[in-house]
Amino acid sequence: MLVTFKTVSQVTFRMDVNEKQSIGELKKKISIEQGENDYPVENLKLIYNGKVLDDEQILEDVKVDPAKFVVVMVSRKKPLTAAVATASSETTGMRSEPSQAEGPIHTTAETTTTTTASSILSTGSTARALTLTPEQEQTVEAIIAMGYSRDKVIRALRASFFNGDRAVEYLCSSIPDEEDLGLESETIDSTENSSVTSQTLEFLRQIPQFEHLREIIQSDPSVLPQVIEQIAQSNPSLMEAIQNNQEEFINLLNAPAVLSAAGQADSRSEEGLNRNYFGIEITRSEQDAINRLKAMGFPEQLVIEAYFSCDKNEDLAVNYILQRMEEAADELNAALDNSESGGQ
Repeated sequence: MLVTFKTVSQVTFRMDVNEKQSIGELKKKISIEQGENDYPVENLKLIYNGKVLDDEQILEDVKVDPAKFVVVMVSRKKPLTAAVATASSETTGMRSEPSQAEGPIHTTAETTTTTTASSILSTGSTARALTLTPEQEQTVEAIIAMGYSRDKVIRALRASFFNGDRAVEYLCSSIPDEEDLGLESETIDSTENSSVTSQTLEFLRQIPQFEHLREIIQSDPSVLPQVIEQIAQSNPSLMEAIQNNQEEFINLLNAPAVLSAAGQADSRSEEGLNRNYFGIEITRSEQDAINRLKAMGFPEQLVIEAYFSCDKNEDLAVNYILQRMEEAADELNAALDNSESGGQ
């Protein structure tokens, strides 16, 4: 039978398969015919009608509709630290020189979130009103086409801050509770909730990992509505504290990067990686590559950093970005947990 397969990145291919094959055997066939480097067997997940297929299942039992398609998801690998480090050292202080055939394009990233934050915080209902951009709506529809309900897709995308690949991973495993996303209500002990609204937000400054969340917002202020919405729904008391201290919250978001109290600089900073790419001249082909990465839902500054840090290798850049975001989420959650336990 002829089966249509589609990847998360919308790459489509068809294969003639044996209905008596198991899903595990089908994965091997995909890996061999489509390329083991791009489709390693151990990293493949096949999804049909919103369900991850087990290796032991027989394709015939899945009853694939010829008019539909099977989703192929390739789990992300952790990037090789050495490769990223080498690329970082090679691009230290780098300024891209455009060729004569390709005119330079100046790209800038707006990092001031004052206006955005003020407008969002000025109304309590804004946090709950999720307005999708055309690009976000396109991502929603693409994932719905994989067999998931719109409600679940929206939840997964919100949990992943509209990172399409991460949202699909959540749908394939489990969507994390909103309290697991970083600013959970348990961060502030329930016995202190009555006084939190009268306190300042100074405690956020005591969490070094808050810097990572701030960096993401600074590099792409458009994610701020999703962040505010998460806080409003998972921790109303903290949201009220933010609304009562809007100026302080805005100052926190706009504050420059600082080192932790222990003096531990980010390893990428130690390698001399220039994080400020504002005003850099890039060629049209480089701009196209950056736009492709941004279309995946990544913040512009982080995309530019990753792209040049990985010597303009888009695949390495994606892995670099995902690792950065995973590290930021893990470290922030751990720090908030420590903050909670230390205050009890």
